[in-house]
Amino acid sequence: KNTAYSQWDILQKFRFIITGQSYLTLNIQSSKSSDISRYDKLNEIRNGELRYAEWYYGPQERFMISPKLEFFNGYKWLRKGTITFAIQKIGESRVDRRFNSFTRRYQNEKVEVLSLNGDFTARPTNITSASYGFEFVKNKVESNAFTRRLVVNNNKIIDLISQMDIPARYPSKGSHYNTAAAYFNFIWTLNSSTTLNAGSRLTYTDLGGSWKEKALINTLLSKVSINNWALTSTLALTHKVLKNSQINVVLSSGFRNPNIDDIGKIRESGGYLIVPNPFLKPEYAYNLDSGFSYSSSNNLNNLSLRGFISVISRHIVRSDYEIFADTSTESLSTILYDGEELPTLANKNLGNRYIYGGSFQGRFSINENVFTQYSITYTKGNKNSKYGPMPSIPPLFGQFSAHFKNSRLQSRLIWSFSRSKNP
Repeated sequence: KNTAYSQWDILQKFRFIITGQSYLTLNIQSSKSSDISRYDKLNEIRNGELRYAEWYYGPQERFMISPKLEFFNGYKWLRKGTITFAIQKIGESRVDRRFNSFTRRYQNEKVEVLSLNGDFTARPTNITSASYGFEFVKNKVESNAFTRRLVVNNNKIIDLISQMDIPARYPSKGSHYNTAAAYFNFIWTLNSSTTLNAGSRLTYTDLGGSWKEKALINTLLSKVSINNWALTSTLALTHKVLKNSQINVVLSSGFRNPNIDDIGKIRESGGYLIVPNPFLKPEYAYNLDSGFSYSSSNNLNNLSLRGFISVISRHIVRSDYEIFADTSTESLSTILYDGEELPTLANKNLGNRYIYGGSFQGRFSINENVFTQYSITYTKGNKNSKYGPMPSIPPLFGQFSAHFKNSRLQSRLIWSFSRSKNP
């Protein structure tokens, strides 16, 4: 309420039957918003004074058109499949003006996305099944930033005068982030008690960006290019110990390549300036997850116990970053940006870290109408003596609920709890 926010959306789907077992769907979406004010920025105070007179997002625009082909062949190695193609165009902007200043800053971003996905299922034998597919995604990002000076007469803005280029949010000469991947997953029912699941995904990533000579944060930084291959896999075993209980163990690996946001963004946040780091490398995760579950024959009572540990290699964390080419301030750890001296931060690879934890949950029933449900989760991230604690690790939390119901009444009492998190 009272924000003057508005948005329109156009959504349309067409679905055609090509043959008895093949379908073509055409999905079209378009949306556009009004300006979106950042009231938290307008409340920001530094040195006892308000920082901003204006801070808002310009209209957010998005258009997508996506045809999808679905077919059902029934062959052993191609029972059914889906191929999806999509074109998307996205636009957004940020506008701000300092308090008591006549200069507005504009940052504009446009993103074009092309994607092609294929997903297929197979049933080679009665005891095996498989899924496989591919994905290609191409992202093109255009980013520019400039200032305009307000011309004011009788307390009214009568004109805007273009002034100069300033550092763009993302590489100012343009950037791209492209991926290609293929995967295969195989499920084998060894017997009535044991199932084996194995899968792998091969991913190639290509990131590149370049900056104009004007309005550079780092004069030594003109372009960045990162290309990586990654093979990630999963091996899972499920075994029924008794009729109503089972154990399962999962070994898996994960991969995250730095994206344009991680490696090329320039942004002021919380009194710090986030700057690009062209030397950022991918991070990998290696995981072990195991669990035990039990369910009574009438399904009124159940419980499950799970534990996990993950090792993260070359963990990406935002940390202090020095720009050796900068001479705008005497200190290497600060830079002059938009008239302010700000400490500089960047995403960096800060060694190996690990996370471990577990959860316990279940249900206890007196009868079908009276029962309780409970859960508790514990997660711990190692605290590195050099780099400090890991971010985004939740404290111990859980929930307990009591339920009662009959033909006329349903009631429940819920108690949710959480330990505090050390700042």
